[in-house]
Amino acid sequence: MLYNPRSIHNKVNDVMITLGDKYVDIAAICETWLVSHSNPTTAIIKQYGYSILHDHRPDRRGGGVALIYKSGIDLTPLKIKKFASFESIAATMKSRCGTKIIFLVVYRPGNMCSIFNKEIDKLLSDLLLQ
Repeated sequence: MLYNPRSIHNKVNDVMITLGDKYVDIAAICETWLVSHSNPTTAIIKQYGYSILHDHRPDRRGGGVALIYKSGIDLTPLKIKKFASFESIAATMKSRCGTKIIFLVVYRPGNMCSIFNKEIDKLLSDLLLQ
């Protein structure tokens, strides 16, 4: 599931109820508007039996990307380069048969620009080599 709440703070209970009602194990969230790794919103997510990996904008309001996933799922965060034209977060997990699965969340604010195409190509190439 992909969701853009334009701030998860005041919608966190609704988001978490939807994830539970729809049996969503892993959700990609854009525009979280989170400002730190430990905050009341992440605590609420954990109360619903989910974990969260997120990258927030430390220097300005808005943006931010996250993966919200059931706590029993073993997701491993990937270190990925920061890019100028978008925000991203990535993680991996192993399937039951041992195949590595990569989860990637990308949020690109603003107009499409030529640098985005170059940067997303670089990110995807780097992920394939991990």
